[in-house]
Amino acid sequence: MVRFGSQAAALLLALAVLSSAVKGEPEEAPTKQFTLESQPLGKYTVGWCPGSKYYGKYTLTENTVITDQCACAFVSNGTDGNQLTCPPGYFCPHGNDEAYECKPGFYCPGNISQPTFCCPGYYCPTPIEMYICPKDHYCRSGFVEPVGCNTLSKCDEGATDATKIGPIIITVLVFIVLYVGFEIKKWHDEKVAQVIKLALVEVKEKKTGKCEKGAENVVDVKSSKVDKTKVFNIEFIGLGCTLPNGVTIMKGVTGAFKAGRTCAVMGPSGAGKTTVITLITGKFKKTAGRILINDQEEEGLMMYKKLTGFVPQEDVMHRKLTVFDNLMHSAKMRLPADMKLADIKSLVLDTIEDLGMSHVTFSIIGDESERGISGGQRKRVNIGLELVADPSVLFLDEPTSGLDSSTSYDLCKMLSEMAQSKMLNIVSVIHSPSQKAFFQFSDLLLLGKGGQTVYIGALDNSVHYFNSIGFPLPEGDNPADFFLDVTSGNVPRSGHPEFEWKDLFGLWVTYCGDAGKDEHAGGDQLAALQENMSKYTDADTRSFSLADLKSKAYDLTMDVQLWFVNRGEEVQKAFQDFVNFVTMKQDPVRNTVNPFWQFVYCFQRAVRQLTRNRNGFIADQLVHFMIGVFISLVAMNLEFIGPQDNTVCDVAPLWLQSVCNRNVKDAYGSAANFLNFGIGFAGIAAAIPTFGDEKVIYWREASSGTLTLSYYLAKWIVDIVRVFFATVFFFASFSLNYPYEGEIHKIFEVIFFPYYAAFSLGYCVSVVAPRESASLIGVVVAMLFAMKLSGTNDPTLKEIKDMEPRESWLYNVAYPRYGVEAFYVSAVGFYEHVPMGYYDYTPPDGVELFEGTKARQDAYHTDGTESLWMRIASGMQSVGYDLDEYSSDLMGMLRSAWIWGLIGYVLMISKDNSKKK
Repeated sequence: MVRFGSQAAALLLALAVLSSAVKGEPEEAPTKQFTLESQPLGKYTVGWCPGSKYYGKYTLTENTVITDQCACAFVSNGTDGNQLTCPPGYFCPHGNDEAYECKPGFYCPGNISQPTFCCPGYYCPTPIEMYICPKDHYCRSGFVEPVGCNTLSKCDEGATDATKIGPIIITVLVFIVLYVGFEIKKWHDEKVAQVIKLALVEVKEKKTGKCEKGAENVVDVKSSKVDKTKVFNIEFIGLGCTLPNGVTIMKGVTGAFKAGRTCAVMGPSGAGKTTVITLITGKFKKTAGRILINDQEEEGLMMYKKLTGFVPQEDVMHRKLTVFDNLMHSAKMRLPADMKLADIKSLVLDTIEDLGMSHVTFSIIGDESERGISGGQRKRVNIGLELVADPSVLFLDEPTSGLDSSTSYDLCKMLSEMAQSKMLNIVSVIHSPSQKAFFQFSDLLLLGKGGQTVYIGALDNSVHYFNSIGFPLPEGDNPADFFLDVTSGNVPRSGHPEFEWKDLFGLWVTYCGDAGKDEHAGGDQLAALQENMSKYTDADTRSFSLADLKSKAYDLTMDVQLWFVNRGEEVQKAFQDFVNFVTMKQDPVRNTVNPFWQFVYCFQRAVRQLTRNRNGFIADQLVHFMIGVFISLVAMNLEFIGPQDNTVCDVAPLWLQSVCNRNVKDAYGSAANFLNFGIGFAGIAAAIPTFGDEKVIYWREASSGTLTLSYYLAKWIVDIVRVFFATVFFFASFSLNYPYEGEIHKIFEVIFFPYYAAFSLGYCVSVVAPRESASLIGVVVAMLFAMKLSGTNDPTLKEIKDMEPRESWLYNVAYPRYGVEAFYVSAVGFYEHVPMGYYDYTPPDGVELFEGTKARQDAYHTDGTESLWMRIASGMQSVGYDLDEYSSDLMGMLRSAWIWGLIGYVLMISKDNSKKK
């Protein structure tokens, strides 16, 4: 065998110069030109591209270890002792008998048994010449022309990819914009706070009588335009409740709650302290008794829910917002619509002063991770959220829980003063208050186990009553603790060794009869009281101890029936909420802001939540940035090399012909699937706190009249900002290693739309899953969507597209089914317009081409020229990708986002309906 000599090199150089002249290129040739240098090794000849450490070495042995990074190797299948005489530009797979022409994109310098793709880092204008890729360009395998680098990238000579400096610049600029934006918002908030603090000083001076000037600008609650149409006096006669399974949880409770007074509701566990409030408010339907509101019989206070406040035991409020933020939002949502914003603000400031919190007006509430106001101050804010709504009735559930005795006393004293000054009807469930705090209440309702009355009346008379029935208060004892001990049966009755705690109910009935008339249980109510009172039956041992199969079946039937009834009520309420949103229906009791303004106020608060949590927001973006870095490592070496030319496949061995028409190199599909999994996981996890962290707050606000649709839309729209910045940071880090080509905006789009859909899917997860496990469930959902619904495994995208609608509906609402194809065609579609040589393709039998592919196929055969562009559309047929589906895929992801967002809304309005009453 004889290697190429100087004549062959001169011939190649002459052909290169001639080719350049024909193409109109400059006369001077590139600085480096490749001529094949090889040495026989057995019956093979091997050579490498320029720059290789093996280039120009002629001595090879069987023990030579090839560790060179240059990917090119040229193989000659000559027979021992015989030299191939295959001319340049051709390859001879069967020796010298027959030569086949090499297509552009291959390198065939002569004496080659099979064509080889042009080396990476080089370009081959013709199959017989190879030049190193010039600076500011990059060249991959099979390029016939160098491709220019993007503006924000850098390419050295011989580059196979662009060095990304743009993503770094983008990241820095975005951080600067975010920092400046947060600082401007902080400065604005401080200016607003200064104005409001001056107004607070005026409020304080007015209350102390020190300020005359400007006092007319401060609204007094008593004289304001607040629509306080009624002072509520509530009476209940024979109140009772029996569950569908037959268990009685309240029986024969009679009494009254009066305006201008505070009533403490006490009793041991299981006495029905919360039950009596839920029955009076109408949140749970009573099964016996009557409720009178200002002497008018009603089913409860549901009709007057906008004039009723309920303070839960937990401090339910937005912890990242300030005291003023929380109170102001509650006031705007619940006060009359015709009330001016200045009047609303004055009322809020007046309430803050009444609560004694003017010094922490602009302090955040705080949580376990960020210190804010104290526990006692949070309790006051919890109460203030209801007081700013100017209610007529205020119910509280254990407001002193977790507070020290001094703070509890201050809180109870404040409630008593407000009840008297504002003529509020205040009822509070309370547990083990201090003696000083206990005597701040006007009245006492003491319940026993099973929900029956032990005492109701003036608190001052309670000690006398228990002394009269044989329970004298020991000296120095706290009356509240003593009463609970008596009710629990822990105190013996003087002179009655046979006494049982159940006898307390009969003693109260007897006492009422002897007294003839009590302040809060008059003689006209006594008959009803005695009629509804009966012998106590222990609820804990009634039905649950029965082994009777019939009873169990009845319980199950009633539970199922109750479930359907509740679902029906939820659907009805959801429909009514939608009707109210569309028709802007007004409430006859209090005309609060319409659904549109509810949306505006919820939107403003959501923006405030976003901008006030700077550290959390930036931390989230850094997480998205790091996820993008990890995924880019998978995509860093992506490259597409299309199928072999039909000429090559026709002469390939039979065992290779089955795979010859497949892409030589293509990992974009797997990378697209991994990308969508990463985005899905990140998007779902980021979206879960949007509603998952606010469930209890949402229940509280929904129970006071906030429309779910207004709240949901506001949060959903504001989250688009989070989606955008998540996309920016993910795109910046992902682009560091991902060899993107073509139009950069398409890479941004195939990240943004999956993020948007993943956020909507995260809302669904957050609504149905417990908060502590929602993130883990989100990972499972993201994996399910990426592995089973993306079309990259079984079934393939082609199989999904061939399915009937009844079979493919779940795939069609899964964003990865569109995201994978969109990423693939946006990346691989670039190669259709890259000079990589002409690939002729004949589809296998039974494969029907897409319409767009047919058009491309026809164009390639009828354009009258030998195209240098790679034909990739045909090779994508086997997996179902279609280059013309990019825009449709984006719309598919957008549609998926809207569908899952709608599902999240439906789940929100249909779950936990009892907690929103």
